[in-house]
Amino acid sequence: MLRLVIVAIIVALIAPAFAHSPEHFAQMGEENEQWMRGLKNGKEQLCCDGRDGYDAIYDTHEGHYRVLLYGKYWVVPDNAVIKEPNKIGVAQVWYQTLWSVDKVPTPTIRCFIPGAGI
Repeated sequence: MLRLVIVAIIVALIAPAFAHSPEHFAQMGEENEQWMRGLKNGKEQLCCDGRDGYDAIYDTHEGHYRVLLYGKYWVVPDNAVIKEPNKIGVAQVWYQTLWSVDKVPTPTIRCFIPGAGI
């Protein structure tokens, strides 16, 4: 159990490393790039162009998706979930982080697409 906790903490700390670099984004191919640029959440807001999406570790709990950010699972708002099939297969999350005075992170998830396996 302790190993699992340690792994989760390490993954959460290096999560920004999983953001798409321009090279990684280019390797997706033009069709997937165009697809990523057109993704919208339930509010019909564009998620961005994919370059600021992060590979996501996620699960479900009580009928909602949750993503692992900053060492804990955060519930994905229903209107942030992208309903269409995931063409790249890897779960993605787009979020912004607010930091408290005490340096506690609070991510705001604006878009999420589960991996192809779910």
